[in-house]
Amino acid sequence: MQNNKDVKINQEFIDELYKSALSIVYNELKSHWLLGDTNEFDEFEPETVVLDNASAYDIYRRACCEYVGYKIDENERDAEKHWLKASEMNEPNAILEYSVCLFEQLKYEEGFKCLQKASKLGSPVAIFRVALCYLNGIGCKEDSNKGTSLIKLLASKDDANALYFYSTMLEYGNGAEIQVDKKGAEEALNKALKLGSAFAKTDVGLKAYMKAKTSEEKVKSLQLVEEGAGDGDIRAMCIMAIIYAKGEDGIEQNIEKSHKYLALSYDAGFPIAVKIVEEAKKFIKKASNNN
Repeated sequence: MQNNKDVKINQEFIDELYKSALSIVYNELKSHWLLGDTNEFDEFEPETVVLDNASAYDIYRRACCEYVGYKIDENERDAEKHWLKASEMNEPNAILEYSVCLFEQLKYEEGFKCLQKASKLGSPVAIFRVALCYLNGIGCKEDSNKGTSLIKLLASKDDANALYFYSTMLEYGNGAEIQVDKKGAEEALNKALKLGSAFAKTDVGLKAYMKAKTSEEKVKSLQLVEEGAGDGDIRAMCIMAIIYAKGEDGIEQNIEKSHKYLALSYDAGFPIAVKIVEEAKKFIKKASNNN
């Protein structure tokens, strides 16, 4: 990171973040939703599940535990196999998780078909991801009409991330489907923020940062960006990696946190993070050769 001291959060950098939007979509499609804030795993004992006669839901839950090593040995291969078994029994959550495995393996068409199946069974996460696939032609033929309709439907039901993407559509327009509506975009973005969208936290934090005049205002805005990073927005991870590496605007330098956030955004394939890491590798190699 030492050779990237000149990188600043300026408008050019902001513009570059938005150009990297497709990587956000791919990261969403490859994200597992496991052992969240629910209590469905608290009393669950995965080793007691007899796979031959267990319910689809229990097989799904056992697979989740296997994937992260919760109350049972970690085994991603068995988790994938058991998600497949539960998905064949029409467990929507299992179908969703198995689709992630397929996207991780770059099997986009198969992953999209899984998402379609889960969406027909009522999974809002699957419906959201189907919309993203249609909008970007991932695993299917690009269909802006279908993608936009699904995003609008979910937004009307207060789905946080759908509201965020709907706000970007209103901000910049989306062909013939959605006209530019700056006021509507701001309202949708703020609503997405209140509902907890990581993407909205990043955007609102960045906009506040660009307007901030005092160190206190900058710190407050970056705290919101870091919340977005903690909730999985790879753009926010990249930003906080740079901020912690530099240690400015009221944020104390923290190389350990910088490396953590950079590694996460790099592993997710975020273009700016990849560029920083590759440049750092070249710098280190050049320095070692000079010695």
